[in-house]
This record gives sequence, C-alpha cells and structure tokens, in this order.
Amino acid sequence: MSNSQNPYAPVDATPSVHGMKWTVTDSASLSKTAIGLSLVYYGIILFLLSTILTFGAAFFPFALMITLGGFMISSVMMLVGPIFCLSVPAETNAKGLIIGAVVLQLLNFSITVLSAAGVNLGPFAPFAQMFGVLSAICFVLFMRRLSQFIGREDLASRAGRVLMLGLVTVVAAIGSFFAMFTLGPAAALLLLGVAAMMLIAFVMYANLVNALSKALTSND
Repeated sequence: MSNSQNPYAPVDATPSVHGMKWTVTDSASLSKTAIGLSLVYYGIILFLLSTILTFGAAFFPFALMITLGGFMISSVMMLVGPIFCLSVPAETNAKGLIIGAVVLQLLNFSITVLSAAGVNLGPFAPFAQMFGVLSAICFVLFMRRLSQFIGREDLASRAGRVLMLGLVTVVAAIGSFFAMFTLGPAAALLLLGVAAMMLIAFVMYANLVNALSKALTSND
C-alpha cells in the first residue's frame, strides 16, 4: 500500500526537491512552524486526558480542579500553536490560511471567555461555535497546503480525508439536532453515531498534526 493510501504511513517519506530547497533556505521558519504544530498536538493530548479525568470528578473532588486546569492549559496551547505557525514562509501560499485560522480562533476564544465571565454578548454569543469550526477548517487546509509544498502528498491526502470527515460530522450533527424534534428518543442513536464520527475525526486530526510536525523536523 502506498503512502498516499495509508493514513498511518510513516512520516519519514522523502520530500520533493521543491520541499528540500525550502528546508535548506528557511530552516528558522521551519522550526517555528514545527514548534507550533507540536504545541497544538500536545494541547490536544492534554485536552483528551482532561476529558477522561472528568469521569472521575464525581468520586475524587480534586480531579475536577485538575481537569479544569488541564482544559485551560490545553486551550492556551492550541491557541498559541497556530500563532507560531504564522512564521510559515509566504512561498508556501499557506500564509493566508493560517492567518485566517488564527483570527477566527481568537474570535472564538474571546467570545467563549467573555461569555464564561458573564458578559452579555447578545446576538454574537452563538457565533463562537461557528468561528471555531471555520478556524479548524482553515488550519486543516493550511496543513494540506504546507504538506504539498514540502512534497508530502501522503500527508496532504490525509488532510483531505480529515477535512471531508469533519464536514460530514458537522452536517450529521446538524441533522441529528433537527431529528430530535421528529424522531424523539430514537435520535439518540444518531447522536451516538455523530459522537463516534467526531472522535475518529479528532484522532485523525491529532495524528495529522503530529505527523506534519515530525516531517518538518526531520527535514531540518
């Protein structure tokens, strides 16, 4: 099976000549972008661990404090990571995508924090989720374009699959919401399916971030 078909292909595939030229001439930008991707990846891992700890909060009160701290730290890591990625060279044609991802994520973060602080944002409050989804889309497209630039078509293909599954999951989630009003309790099965799709997409997303970070680092 070729790398382009295998979503779990090793990250040490040989980049194209175009990609190798970039890694030689712009190693500083390469390193900063790799650091940014690593921050996003470990932020995701911390988020997942914190989510698991929530199940033990009912039995161990101190677990709730650890969980809240984990969520806060992971949120900051996943916010700062894309900011490091802003150092990506303009020659990649991915600059606009990462700028868009960062701006949308900052809007999402600001609305979420202000809402949690009790600030009445009126009609702007519901836009937090939309900004978050659009930011994720921009970030995946950024990784896809960067993968293509360094000659890693296998990672670019994985980014395309992550994006497709993510979009299907969003559509399915919206459909499940409306199905609740027509199917009643039976809609719970749809929600379970959406939750499974969301988890798979999230894991694929995390693996892609980690793989691209390692690919960039291996080319230093």
